[in-house]
Amino acid sequence: ITLKNDKKNISATGVSIGGGNIQVTELNGFAVNLKMNTPTLIIVHQDVPGMIALVTDILSRYGINIAQMTVTRENAGEKAIMIIEIDSHQCDEAVNEIARIPHLHNVNFFS
Repeated sequence: ITLKNDKKNISATGVSIGGGNIQVTELNGFAVNLKMNTPTLIIVHQDVPGMIALVTDILSRYGINIAQMTVTRENAGEKAIMIIEIDSHQCDEAVNEIARIPHLHNVNFFS
């Protein structure tokens, strides 16, 4: 796994599922189920209206297709996490633009 645009540390818990593969079961305290075998964006943000639309609009403008997306939050209005599996290995410009969205704590791209 390659970590790009790491502005803050990510705490992750995972298990080996054999063949050199891992499954991530927790990210920054959020329960998740990631196999990390596709390019993945992990975005931690405040739970405010419109955040998903802002992120997906940027991805769309850069022609980046979403394969799968999971969004969860601690409590209404508190920290939330978006996990977006995408089809593209090249998305540095989109990630840089996403990082400038207000109320966003950090964005990381795993390729």
